Amino acid sequence: MKALTIKWIQFAESDLQTAEYLLDNPKANQWTFLQVVWHCHQSIEKILKAIIVNKEKELLYIHDLPKLLKLTEIDDLVDKNKDWVFSLNKYYIAPRYPDLPLRQNYPLINKQKAKDTVKSTRELFICLKEYLK
Repeated sequence: MKALTIKWIQFAESDLQTAEYLLDNPKANQWTFLQVVWHCHQSIEKILKAIIVNKEKELLYIHDLPKLLKLTEIDDLVDKNKDWVFSLNKYYIAPRYPDLPLRQNYPLINKQKAKDTVKSTRELFICLKEYLK
């Protein structure tokens, strides 16, 4: 495995760990849970980029998960996870800017939704990491 691929994997793992840490914060609130989901998005984004880099394909500095998933050319994973990745993709921008007019169109995240998102992220992350071995 390439050194750059390993760096992307480590970076992706740190986002997943951050999501898990925030989820367990006893003072967490709806905004914390939105950050949890954002870090899940970041984790999947970066593990997808690790696959793209490992395949020596051009790395696009984008945040569009469905497009990145497609660029991995892992058809069985794309088909199996497409709907979930599409649902996670909408949480890229909203958690970062609370004053955006778009923010009002995003559902607030409660602890259970955040917990479910972390679980699904971990499952897909493990699957994608295994693909790299």
